[in-house]
Amino acid sequence: MSIWIFSNNRVGYYQDSDWDTATILKHERYYLKSSELNRSKVAAGDLAVLREYGTGFWGICEVAGDWENDLEAQSKYDVEAGWFPIRKIQKWGVHLPYELVKEDLSNQNHRLRIAKATEQDLYVVKLAHRVYQHLSYGSTDGSFFVLEAGLEEAVKANLKQLGLRLADTAIQQQCSLGIGIGRP
Repeated sequence: MSIWIFSNNRVGYYQDSDWDTATILKHERYYLKSSELNRSKVAAGDLAVLREYGTGFWGICEVAGDWENDLEAQSKYDVEAGWFPIRKIQKWGVHLPYELVKEDLSNQNHRLRIAKATEQDLYVVKLAHRVYQHLSYGSTDGSFFVLEAGLEEAVKANLKQLGLRLADTAIQQQCSLGIGIGRP
């Protein structure tokens, strides 16, 4: 199984055509030009992290079958095209801004429609999405505010992944920073 990042324009960008994200979701087939880089490497059973240009990641799906040529694409769109059938679509309620994770991804080519990804990339995106969804308020430009109430619990639950450990119980130290707002 390989992992990919499938990128497309926002819902409504291509109106009601095969290219539009809403149509892709409705028919459960990811529509692309036949000439897209990496298209021939994608196979049934692969995972695809779904990304919208200009905003960020919004879900995950599984490639359900092999590439299917759209025999009418040349007459409809003046290009050779087709689709991968997709299934198990997990559409997130919140877009994870691309800016939050872009530097942590192995593939830095953000313009590719089909970008190769790794298991570590998938982990980074899923973890960042969970943190972003549950612990913050944010915007698509990558800026966000972390809610203090959940940050401590998120860190505790992921100490090993963050390369941290709890201090020994013998150490009774607390640090308070006076920043002029919040509790004293």
